[in-house]
Amino acid sequence: MTRLKTMQFFTLLFLVGLVGNAYASDAEDELADFLSWCVIGGVPFIGIIVYWLVHYLPDTIAKKRKHPQRDAIQALCRVSGIFGGFLWPIAFVWAHMKPVVHEVVYDPQDGLVKLHPKVKSETNQVGHD
Repeated sequence: MTRLKTMQFFTLLFLVGLVGNAYASDAEDELADFLSWCVIGGVPFIGIIVYWLVHYLPDTIAKKRKHPQRDAIQALCRVSGIFGGFLWPIAFVWAHMKPVVHEVVYDPQDGLVKLHPKVKSETNQVGHD
């Protein structure tokens, strides 16, 4: 037991000596310079990557859900990237919405475009005419 404590003491003394030498040999300044250059170069790079991944998140969601309007959502993400992300919430909500598809039928007798009867009956159930 005494031998183990003696080894621990000399190991601690050795480590303290290394730290003391590091302060004396300007290794701390070199380490600080290295870390500052890593931060100056790395943080903007990582920030750009994170911005890019989050910015195209609506497109990824639309692709995963097989959204029929995925191309439009992707275009909105690109336009939003140009304008600083102001349109991003719209693309995010749009990617999560379930699209409503209405079948439109042209009636040649009246010359009017009408909703398909099946869709029209569904809209009447909701309370719309």
